[in-house]
Amino acid sequence: MEDQEIWVDKSEAERVRIAVNEFKEKLFLDIRQYYQAEDGDWRPTKKGVSLPADKLDELKMALEKLQVPDAPKTDEPEASEESEASPAPSPEPSEEPEAPPEQ
Repeated sequence: MEDQEIWVDKSEAERVRIAVNEFKEKLFLDIRQYYQAEDGDWRPTKKGVSLPADKLDELKMALEKLQVPDAPKTDEPEASEESEASPAPSPEPSEEPEAPPEQ
């Protein structure tokens, strides 16, 4: 069987490789983080997991159950830019100190 793989960019220097590999006549799903070396080659890190391929359906069902909020769009302004564009909230009025009791 020919290995199948998908690459997902994590950053300019990091990627995640998702692959189905055959090892000792058994299929495995391998999810592994890679980094780009100085020579430009992509090299695997120790960060990752290999699962028997028969767990793929169970993994898919688990992923479908996850409730992940929508990520902010990359073209939206950064938080620091947003604070400059939006007016600052008014400060809370301070409480006046209590007057001393009359004697």
